[in-house]
Amino acid sequence: MSTITEEKENNEEQRNTGEVDEESIKMAKSSAFNQYYTSDNSNLFDEFVEGTKPSLRNLFNKKIKREDKLRISRNFVWNLGLLYRIIKIKTDYISSGFEIYSDDEDVMEFYSELNEQVDIQRYIENAAFEHEVIGEWYPYLSWSGDDLNKLTILDPKQIDIKSIFGEDVIELSPPKEVRNILNRRDGDPVKDRLQKIIPRRYLEDWKSGRSVVLEEDEVFRYFNTKAYHEKYAHTPIEPIFDDLALLSMHKESDYSISYKIKKAILQVKVGDENYKDGKPVSEDTIDSAMEMFRNPSESMEVFTQWFMNADWIIPDPAVYAPEKYRPVIRNILQWSGLEVMVNTESRSTTGDGQVKAEGFYRDVQSARRTIKKSIEDIYETIARKKGFTTYGNNLKLPEIEFSNDVFMSNDELLETVQYLYKHGLISPDTALEKFGINFNREVKKKEGKMDTYREYIKVPFEPSQDGSMRSFDRLDKKHEQEKELLELERTGFADEGGNEDNNDEE
Repeated sequence: MSTITEEKENNEEQRNTGEVDEESIKMAKSSAFNQYYTSDNSNLFDEFVEGTKPSLRNLFNKKIKREDKLRISRNFVWNLGLLYRIIKIKTDYISSGFEIYSDDEDVMEFYSELNEQVDIQRYIENAAFEHEVIGEWYPYLSWSGDDLNKLTILDPKQIDIKSIFGEDVIELSPPKEVRNILNRRDGDPVKDRLQKIIPRRYLEDWKSGRSVVLEEDEVFRYFNTKAYHEKYAHTPIEPIFDDLALLSMHKESDYSISYKIKKAILQVKVGDENYKDGKPVSEDTIDSAMEMFRNPSESMEVFTQWFMNADWIIPDPAVYAPEKYRPVIRNILQWSGLEVMVNTESRSTTGDGQVKAEGFYRDVQSARRTIKKSIEDIYETIARKKGFTTYGNNLKLPEIEFSNDVFMSNDELLETVQYLYKHGLISPDTALEKFGINFNREVKKKEGKMDTYREYIKVPFEPSQDGSMRSFDRLDKKHEQEKELLELERTGFADEGGNEDNNDEE
């Protein structure tokens, strides 16, 4: 021990006097090196199967817990504009066009009021976000007797699942801050407020930090993709964690260079190869140089010894080249299914582009089916608790649909609506609603407008008549013949003794 201590003291004294042997000078390294680590065929299993290989990709394989993955997924969405826009596009497609329908006016009135009370559109949008970012969500129904107070979605980090034979038992643990508040003294206003919000049967367990088992009519569970043997669904973003991390690193490097270019870097060199045979100067000499440059605003001129010079180091702006972003952005777009919509190269081949777009549409339709199932389950639970049934004790429920209008361009939508209305398959009200026009409001703006409307707009046939495509073709042909006959009569070329066949020949 004394030998090592003496050696350290001698090295310190040599550095202070500037008398340091060349052999004692060691170059610093930017990264540590483990001389005992060797890679050969014997550890390929550990590296690639067990995920122990030290790399950016394997950082997300085994070393983070489920809670960390959920937090990373949300952070990536809110910190990377590209991913946010992809998720926003998907959730907008999924949540648009929600409609309910029933022939029973009481059913329509009941569920329309319910949808407004719980803000069902907001629930759909939040469920779509959780479906695409987290991979699962837990709708929670807060009851006051048989009346629904609120519909919300629980934080998945507070959920613990006990699954047996395909059935899930869902436990909810209290947030730490809630537990702390519940253990405050009586009379605390925040504690009193929480005790009114939290169900009474939760309070004692949550005060002790224990989780509570939720009742079947309180919570539901839905997920994106999950194997039967897995406890939780994976976040859909997990396959591109490494790509997102690489994109984030690229952006951070650009920000770092920008910051350094703005502030610049002043490098002051003290000493050279002619000073004491190129040996390093003492720390006192470097400290003296630092003191002179510490506050340059005090003097416009700095006098130094001849061997001291100062240079401004400007980072190479070539690092801003966009080429480094292209591979990682391409990987992210391929994962999303949106590449065909934003990449002209992907649209060059019609078949290839159609396959990629079809994948995106199928993702949206799959999410819609899951969300639709969740709403149906919620409606059934509410109808059962309220006793909203028919005389046959069947639940009164509306039909739930998601319109596909969002997938159409304006021209395609206009052409489809015109065709459906022309053949009597949709009402005038529905045709106008597709373009954001309220039929009743427009009619009420002017007295007699309804009569004028009925005079010019005629539905080709009643719903009870034949609605086959063959009848549509016959009807189209009849309309064309009538138009041609009227035109001939107007121009005076019609043969009074002719018939439709003669008119066709003319």
